[in-house]
Amino acid sequence: MRVLKRIGIWASLAVVGFLVLMGMLMCGRESEPPRGLRNLVPRPPRLAEQMIVSWYGDPFHGRRTASGRVFNKHDFTAAHRELKFGTRLKLRYQDREVVVTITDRGPYRVWKGVRYFNGERDLDVSEAVATALGFKQRGLAVVDVWILGAEDGSSDD
Repeated sequence: MRVLKRIGIWASLAVVGFLVLMGMLMCGRESEPPRGLRNLVPRPPRLAEQMIVSWYGDPFHGRRTASGRVFNKHDFTAAHRELKFGTRLKLRYQDREVVVTITDRGPYRVWKGVRYFNGERDLDVSEAVATALGFKQRGLAVVDVWILGAEDGSSDD
């Protein structure tokens, strides 16, 4: 009888241990596809946040951006402090949406001849984007921002 009780206890512990181990291995993986299929399964864009957006145009038109590309105020581009160059964002303001590509660093503010990041704004967009979204006259807007991924189509997750 003692032997059966010992085997029962050890078997119970083994089953509990196995279940705990399986739970640890499976934790957080139910929403992810297997490794080989990650690039094949489309992921919905992540709503990053609402951002305060300003625009820039003529004084910078034709100049080189931080990424090395020439800034064109007619392109759908943007400047951000930290996002990788080539990251695509979907912006929504009121009922209008556009997709922009990060090509520069900013937004900047100049004070006494010194240029530094503006802590009040999150994103600078080209004049064409401001016109398309309808806030060019206002100058600033609070927009919904989704991170779509890199310009080459890969995701930055």
